[in-house]
Amino acid sequence: MSRDRPIFRSASVPPERPMDSRTLDAEKSEAAIRRVLEDGGSCSVEAEGRRRELIHDPQVDAPLRGWPWPFTLIAPHRVRLVIWEGTMRSGTVTYEKDRINEAVKYFLTGVSPKAKVIITRHRFGGGRS
Repeated sequence: MSRDRPIFRSASVPPERPMDSRTLDAEKSEAAIRRVLEDGGSCSVEAEGRRRELIHDPQVDAPLRGWPWPFTLIAPHRVRLVIWEGTMRSGTVTYEKDRINEAVKYFLTGVSPKAKVIITRHRFGGGRS
């Protein structure tokens, strides 16, 4: 047996997921935010002394039960808006797929047009959720 690979791998440690990140000015970020939320990823911005994160992880936010293909393309999913004060999470709001525009608007409310929004697209195996 090779010494390069571990014999046992803990199931509590998820495998790393490759990511693509970029930074945009808030005033130019709405379309990119919507795209990343449809494909799976997150956005982060500092506003009003708090950090805001808008997240869609297909493994967490997918429908509660599986739908057969091609219905998975229209299956409902959720996005989560998480507000942080320092290292403490101060709130979470969940939006359904048909309210993504509302979630993006709230995410950007009170944010300076030149504030930097970090957009991270997760590269998951398989298609969209």
